[in-house]
Amino acid sequence: MSIVALVLLACGSKDEGGGGGGGDDSNPPVIDDSAEPVDADDDGVTEAEDCDDDNPWVHPGAKEECNEIDDDCDNETDEGVLVTSYGDEDADGYGDDAAEEQGCWVPVGNATVGGDCDDHNDDVHPDADEVCDDLDNDCDGGVDNGRCEGFDVSSDERVDGVELAWMGRAFGSCSPEPSSQWWGPVDYTHDDCVDGDDLAVLSAAWSCTVTAPVCQP
Repeated sequence: MSIVALVLLACGSKDEGGGGGGGDDSNPPVIDDSAEPVDADDDGVTEAEDCDDDNPWVHPGAKEECNEIDDDCDNETDEGVLVTSYGDEDADGYGDDAAEEQGCWVPVGNATVGGDCDDHNDDVHPDADEVCDDLDNDCDGGVDNGRCEGFDVSSDERVDGVELAWMGRAFGSCSPEPSSQWWGPVDYTHDDCVDGDDLAVLSAAWSCTVTAPVCQP
């Protein structure tokens, strides 16, 4: 065999063996992306969706509790579970709307019902009876609401000693039908009795004329 033939044979063997570092590009390396999703707190929701994967009570679909935590991962805290209450200075069970608070519980001294238009007077609140005292007792925006009708028993356009005399004569009288009694006009609180409550109402209207607010029907 000639020298030239030997050289060609050697070169061919080198190319067939993949010499020169060329390698085989037809089989690229395989990347393993089958790793299990992480659920550190074992609440059934992976860390990709769980806003706190260290707390099993926090995940999408969890019940929202009043605890200053976003339990259900909706980017809101304590929604729908806060309690509204109102400062109640006079402890009559109705609070001042201007003193509204929200929290997980009702603070001591607060009321769960608002609407008190005078939170320093426990005789004034939305459930109070309206009486003739120049106050909006029931917080409906009206003062006395007709409760002053009939105060001027003597029809002299004044509430004075004459009316007080009527009160003195009738004091302590009660009847199932007070309107039929002579003392009916001085049952100012409409409780079928003439007593200290009526005297208090009369005192509020003492010596006013019917042109004053407290005496207007």
